[in-house]
Amino acid sequence: MRVEHGPLLFLNLAAGELTLGFAAFIPPGVPRQALDLYCIGPGSPFEAALSTF
Repeated sequence: MRVEHGPLLFLNLAAGELTLGFAAFIPPGVPRQALDLYCIGPGSPFEAALSTF
């Protein structure tokens, strides 16, 4: 299984600029499918912005 990860910048009209961590898990033999996970650290300034959703 291949894993890609890092920060990812999102632009949202309501919340503004959000930087989330992401990890993409790509199973072997199926390169066009992936499980994507996004996370944000507790207490970060982005946590409050996400609570607007």
